[in-house]
Amino acid sequence: MVYLKEFNLLSEDYENGFLINERRTYFHNQYPFRMFPEKRFEKIIFSNVTILYGSNGSGKSTILKILAEKLNAKGHDGSGEMFQSYVDGCTYKMTYETPDEIKIIKSDDVFDYLLDIRSINSNVNRKKEALSKEYLDYKFNMNFSVCTLAANIEAKAIIAYTNTGDTSRMVSSFGPECPIFAITENEITYRQLGAAWNITPKLFPHQDSIDKLVYLGIDTLKKEGFLQKGDKVVIAGGAKVVTDLSDAEADINTVMGGIVQI
Repeated sequence: MVYLKEFNLLSEDYENGFLINERRTYFHNQYPFRMFPEKRFEKIIFSNVTILYGSNGSGKSTILKILAEKLNAKGHDGSGEMFQSYVDGCTYKMTYETPDEIKIIKSDDVFDYLLDIRSINSNVNRKKEALSKEYLDYKFNMNFSVCTLAANIEAKAIIAYTNTGDTSRMVSSFGPECPIFAITENEITYRQLGAAWNITPKLFPHQDSIDKLVYLGIDTLKKEGFLQKGDKVVIAGGAKVVTDLSDAEADINTVMGGIVQI
């Protein structure tokens, strides 16, 4: 949307008349007078995109300053003793009503913005690194505790719910004496864990909850002879362990903070 339709700079006659009426023989700075008449540049007709081009010192930035001053744009202050007098003589036409706010964006503003974004991103990266370290520390401590608990209670197995395989691999890295059964719904993870040390992966169809998946895994391990009544297993993976069992599920009869007694 093009608000500014046209802008008229001062003609050579206007400039001459103004300077004569000043009635002084010395001007400390006539800027921006005498810049545009010799270029025959008096009117700008704006379109969707208007490009001002020219060599250094041709007046591109000066025109932007004049526009900004005349339209009371934010982010600009005039310069030179004659600048405001020049601006007062300029005229313009709007296609629509003058918007509530007009702002000039300079190259310095763009660079400042990029530096601000860079600073923000740096802070985000630092926070991301801190959160990642906190998460990995938590995961390390949790899985180390799983292995320690399994050793203390002489657990028959560690059952690790996993989607990516990370949990079961980390548990395996601590070298527990009991086997690790990795319960997953991810076929790719199931295949990858088949080559991992001391991990027996078990693939199951999708369940409504992790609780049901863990129960299905324990039930399957019982049927396959890996677990027997009275055995203790430790659950890893941060899942909520099986609760609210019915009479038909009484084979799993004790749940204690990640410990399940068959």
